[in-house]
Order: sequence, then structure tokens, then C-alpha cells
Amino acid sequence: MNRLTIPTLKMLLKKKETIITLLFSLYPLLLFIVDWFHTNFMQIGAPKNSLGFLEFFSGVESTQYQIALPLVAFIYLVCTIFHDEISSGVLFLYKDIDRTKILNAKLGALFIIYFIYFGLTLLSSLITYYFSIIKKPYASGKFLPQSNSDLQYVVLTIISIMLVTIIILSFASLLSIKFGNGVTIILGILMMLTASIAPQLKTVKYLFPNGYVNSAFNIAWIVMIVISLVYCSIMYIISDKIFKKLEF
Repeated sequence: MNRLTIPTLKMLLKKKETIITLLFSLYPLLLFIVDWFHTNFMQIGAPKNSLGFLEFFSGVESTQYQIALPLVAFIYLVCTIFHDEISSGVLFLYKDIDRTKILNAKLGALFIIYFIYFGLTLLSSLITYYFSIIKKPYASGKFLPQSNSDLQYVVLTIISIMLVTIIILSFASLLSIKFGNGVTIILGILMMLTASIAPQLKTVKYLFPNGYVNSAFNIAWIVMIVISLVYCSIMYIISDKIFKKLEF
């Protein structure tokens, strides 16, 4: 983290796009509203006394990823960080600063925003589980799953979603440096769809971290991280080269 990261983060936190994106972390709290209206929306089905908190949180993470809106919001936020500032000439204010330091500060601030989002989702899930879900017959009231195999699967699911999201944000950042917002959002969504479909196809199943969720835990989490590092490193190197050649 360089000295520009914190100022960049503070600036990002003031953006309405960041606030809207972070609001998606409150998604689990909708269950309180659903309970009042007794609708079938967001209904949870599980055997009696089987759903622990971590399993619930894993389900929340999976649902947020599947509905795509939070990730689309993040991709649009990426556009405001890179393309909008490049096209508007704002980055001219940084003309005397090393380009790599500017890129690192922006990426660092972006990923901190994502981890804030993850933390807020975890907190809102905790509140929802222990104040609402725990009263349901299918809730176990325990923090961890009841079996070791379930625990490993849940942890790998959460890790895979985090890593795939980081890969997509890195990809969107690369695109946003070079292309307009429309192209970045469309290709970012296509990348997300590809990562979602890949684990279901034998030929490309292991190209993304989420393809290893059902693998042996001790190997899977290491492979997930290595694959993510490879993707992100390649995209960072390309981003840095393109960013250095920009005129602003």
C-alpha cells in the first residue's frame, strides 16, 4: 500500500457509486421484511436443525454472486475510477507522480472497498441469522456446519466467490483503462457468466477458482489462490503497461 492509497480510498468512499455498491451488502436484512409479509420471496428450504451461520453466509454470498447486480455495481464503480477520470482529464492532476503508484493506489482502494463490502455482508448476515433465522425450525443455531465435510465445502465456496470476484474486478480495471464504460460492463458481465458456467463444463472446469469447490480441501484452497494470482498478475502487468502509455 503506497501513500496514495488512503487518499484515493477516502475519495472513493464519497462517491455515490460506492455508497450504492456497499448498500448491496445489506441484502440479508431483507429477510426481516420478507418475514413481515409472509411471501415466498427469499424463502429458505433446509432440513430441521441443519442450517448453521456459516452455511447461511455461504448461501448469501452465492446468491449475491448469482443475481449479479452487486458485481455489476462494482464494475461500474471501476469505470468511474479509471475510464471516467481518464476521459475527463482529472488524472492530469497526477501528471508528476509515477504512473505505477497511481495504478496501485486505485487498485488498492478498489480492493479495500470490496473487503469492506464483504465485511458488511458478513455483519448483516450475522444480524439476520441470530435475530431472525435462528428462530426457524431449519436453523441449528451453531456458527459452524455440523460435519467436517460440510465445513470444508462451505469455506471453499466462500473463498472461491471472493477470488472470482477479485479476478473479475482486475479484468474490469484492465478494460476500463483502455475502453469505454459500455464495453467494460458488457465484457465484465461476460467474464462473470463464463466463470459461473465453467465449473459445469468438463473441458474448462478448472480454469477458475470455483471449479475446485468439490476437490480435496488441503489442495483446493492452494490451487484456487495460485490460479487467482496468475490471472491477477497477468492482468496487472498488462494494465500497468497500458496505463504508463496513457496521455493525461
